[in-house]
Amino acid sequence: MTQTAPAPVTGQEITHPACPVCFSSGATRFAFERCGNAIYSCGLCGLEFQFPQPSDETLAAIYSSGYFLGSK
Repeated sequence: MTQTAPAPVTGQEITHPACPVCFSSGATRFAFERCGNAIYSCGLCGLEFQFPQPSDETLAAIYSSGYFLGSK
């Protein structure tokens, strides 16, 4: 019987990312995902955030000029 080597670890597989606000490494993953993205909670400041963060292109598509109330 042969064994296969484990897959290499990439930056996307970090299990506990640092908080983007307080930089604490105590973030824990929630038991749910939103749109296929894991949601984490910082154990120090309480921030809830998506990891990995969306790209600039994705954010621009979501938050176009028509997204905000009162935009002209």
